Amino acid sequence: MMNGVNIATNEKELDIKYGLIDFGPERELARASVKYILTDMNDIRKSYIKLGFHLSEFERMEYYKDFGYASLQEFCDANIGLDKSAVSRCIGVFRTFNASLDTQYRNGTISKGSSMELGTCWKDFSYSQLCEMLSLDEKTRELVKPEMTIKQIRELKKK
Repeated sequence: MMNGVNIATNEKELDIKYGLIDFGPERELARASVKYILTDMNDIRKSYIKLGFHLSEFERMEYYKDFGYASLQEFCDANIGLDKSAVSRCIGVFRTFNASLDTQYRNGTISKGSSMELGTCWKDFSYSQLCEMLSLDEKTRELVKPEMTIKQIRELKKK
């Protein structure tokens, strides 16, 4: 994993490990995308929604191919230190709980905002709670409260 990367880091200075597959020349924005992902990783507690957004975009644009990998997961494992399940959870939290998708009422709140922000009605939840809630349907999510422990959320899942 590359440490010390921030938004001011020059993309040319990134020490990226390349895979064995040659998909063609590296695209200009591929390195910039890696830099955003690494910057988000350095402040994960504040940036997990941004990280999910950037990972999702990296996957959608297939930037991993620019570095010789067949999948986002392979690239992340080699360069970022995130395994397949961590990548999946981060993207899942982004896709499920970002502010641009939060158009339904939750506790009397409607939120519309940036996809790189957590929806207003989810701001009091931790990343771990949101990960646990990914597999819940919307109706069951309404029953989850920010003060609930992970164990309590799991018990609710069993019901």
